[in-house]
Amino acid sequence: MSHVEFAQRASHPRIAGTLSPVIAMGNNDAAIEEAVRCALAAGDPQRALSNTIAAYGAEVYGFLRAVMPHGQDARLTYGQSIEVLLHELVDFDWQTELRVLLYAVARRQARRDRESRGDASNAGQHLPPEDVELLVLRLDRDLSWRQIAYTSLEAPITEDALNVEEVRQRARFVAVRRELSQPGEGG
Repeated sequence: MSHVEFAQRASHPRIAGTLSPVIAMGNNDAAIEEAVRCALAAGDPQRALSNTIAAYGAEVYGFLRAVMPHGQDARLTYGQSIEVLLHELVDFDWQTELRVLLYAVARRQARRDRESRGDASNAGQHLPPEDVELLVLRLDRDLSWRQIAYTSLEAPITEDALNVEEVRQRARFVAVRRELSQPGEGG
């Protein structure tokens, strides 16, 4: 089974619950992260990936569905994100939470996919894709400004880069909200 097929199956609610005992405990981030750390320490990145997907896969796939105009694009991007995640988990420095890492991988992959298609906009949406992502991450997924900054940067991520990006994301959020609140504009 390929990583893409595994990711799609693992994200299905009925299957996800059977993959890892971590899920039986509820979505306890600390327990999930501990299970992933243990799997990585034991040299089992596949189990670490399984736990990560079981815990956060459906949530992040929902994010991609929300920010990408076509379902097929979201499915492809999600599958590619899982493949990238397997490699990133092995070298993950725990600078941020596991959930945020998965959002970061998905957001970067969506950007790469849009660039490879030459699609810098969301067809049928009034906002650029990055603004849609920002709104979804902040308002729907409840990520902190720091976490959002992390999702928008490419590795290696430094403290200074995070600080600058956090300020930039806040300012962009204010600008987008202002734009959307203008009568007759942005919606």
